Amino acid sequence: AASAAFVDLAGGFSPPAAVVGDLIMDDRVHALQQMAQRIEQAGLREPATILLDVLGPLDVIGSQLALFVRPLVRGTSLHLYTDLLTDSANWRVLHRLLARQ
Repeated sequence: AASAAFVDLAGGFSPPAAVVGDLIMDDRVHALQQMAQRIEQAGLREPATILLDVLGPLDVIGSQLALFVRPLVRGTSLHLYTDLLTDSANWRVLHRLLARQ
């Protein structure tokens, strides 16, 4: 089910148990959905969606920034989210998730 959501959001096919970075595909999709839910719960869906719209063409730069910040957040609750945002495709998936809510 979660991998099917990734297929719809990313517009491509990935096997359900494919490994992407350190995360299994299902884990990555679940973590992105959790991130979108936390953004929604914080009341930041609209600003985050606008920010992702504006920064969409610069998602590679955002990914590089996440790589730079990664060592600074290791061991904190932000570590998983920073790891997710090091992949520019995840920025697009997060934007689609926020736009659907």
